[in-house]
Amino acid sequence: MSFVIKSRWRKFTGLVLAGVLAGSMALQPALAGDTGILASETGPEMILPKPRLELIDSRMVAEGVEHATYQGTLADGEPIMVQVIQADLHNPEVTVKPVAAQEGNYGKRESVASLGARTGAVAAVNGGFYGTSPPYAPVGSVVIDGELQVASDMYRTSLGWLEDGAVRFGYFNPQSYLELDQGLRLPVAGINQVEEGGEGIILYTPEWGETAGSPEETGVLAVLAPLEDGSYQVTGLVRGAAAMPAGGFVAGLPEEGPGVNELLPGTRVKVHLGQDPNWPGLKHLLTGGPLLVDGGRPVFQYALEGLAGTLAARHPRTAVGVTGDGKMMLVTVDGRQPGVSVGATFEELAYLMAELGARQAMGLDGGGSTTAWVNGQVVNRVSDGSQRLVANGLVVRSGIAVFIDGKRIYFDVPPRLEEGRTLVPLRAFFEALGATVDWQEERKTVVAAKGNRSVELPVGAFSALVNGEELSLDVPAKIVEGRTLVPLRFVGEALGAEVQWDPAKIITVNSLEEVGQ
Repeated sequence: MSFVIKSRWRKFTGLVLAGVLAGSMALQPALAGDTGILASETGPEMILPKPRLELIDSRMVAEGVEHATYQGTLADGEPIMVQVIQADLHNPEVTVKPVAAQEGNYGKRESVASLGARTGAVAAVNGGFYGTSPPYAPVGSVVIDGELQVASDMYRTSLGWLEDGAVRFGYFNPQSYLELDQGLRLPVAGINQVEEGGEGIILYTPEWGETAGSPEETGVLAVLAPLEDGSYQVTGLVRGAAAMPAGGFVAGLPEEGPGVNELLPGTRVKVHLGQDPNWPGLKHLLTGGPLLVDGGRPVFQYALEGLAGTLAARHPRTAVGVTGDGKMMLVTVDGRQPGVSVGATFEELAYLMAELGARQAMGLDGGGSTTAWVNGQVVNRVSDGSQRLVANGLVVRSGIAVFIDGKRIYFDVPPRLEEGRTLVPLRAFFEALGATVDWQEERKTVVAAKGNRSVELPVGAFSALVNGEELSLDVPAKIVEGRTLVPLRFVGEALGAEVQWDPAKIITVNSLEEVGQ
């Protein structure tokens, strides 16, 4: 359910009062208690859209990360299937963050499975709304690692991560502008957004791609090339499409309004990519919507956030919430599958998130985009029959991620760090590396071979044989939870592989072609 909403703050002036009035009525059932039935003095009882859920399966995915599957029924008896990925934000091994498709190129899309595997995640879901046609621009704002990559003044709920580890939900209104030599400031209405004939300047950054605009468009684009002092200079005004200058920007100018008469060729400009001063210490942010739960109670403001009409009907849904004990929940509800799972309205989704324990929650993109991915597998039934490509997603990482020849490897016992060395389950590691492996029970020894290289690794010993030569080990092989764990770097390099360690706890292992030659 990916689409572009053209709403901006100035376009919501007339809707706020109407939304508040409608919302004041809609909020009453959310405060009616836990029975699921609202008593009425003048008419029949009103059944609230509160779901009934039954836990089908629950398992630990990685340290601090759990995946649960529920089946349930909505108030009218229709079935739903729900996936819940729960990440403990208090666990230092666990991180949850937004990730842009294709390494942040906003003209691209990517499947949730590819996005999760590429980033070393143990779980992932689809992210915010985006345009249904090229360039598939995200709706709202995106901040990743403190960098404002996409921005608009849309009245839509966002989820933000702060530097101190706190998370919050709210409205994000970034303050960016272009400053001319004489001190004149030209406000930027959006960053890396589709120009829709509005009254403000749209600023395109290198994340947008090699070109801004298109030959079919008639708007004026100002090319801002970098200067040595950190400022920029307008090097040209073009219509239609403009090449992105190296290290620079392209500014889309309105037909009338700020910038048309000021950003002339030769003009020097300072670019200020500001954030919302009400979000100090912002590290990551993703716009979704609507707000579903506040203070543990369902709220209904989807119309106020521009998501009324058919968009509010039952569809597959994705949502994100935070519990009172500091856990983040990534939730999907399958839909468009009669007799199996019919999806949910925004009201039903709000009650569902509250029922699951969310203190605060918001919706994400849904429909065919709704995808839940855990340890290399899509765990929900996507409504399109195959994964839809999306503009961004939310990924969950925990512990150490191991890639062998570009492919993420998942272990039934997670890798662990001991004395600065990484231990991994031997069989999955050796098989992914293309080596044969044998366990000699009488000697408690692992024997692995690849081409003309061999390793003999006794469990508990601080030495091993590599091609018959005895070498010392910092950390010995050991048995954990019934699995034999071996020191990754030692055995990888012994079998001729190249091993690289990233401070983000990502290990990359590359086989070398000369092994076995």
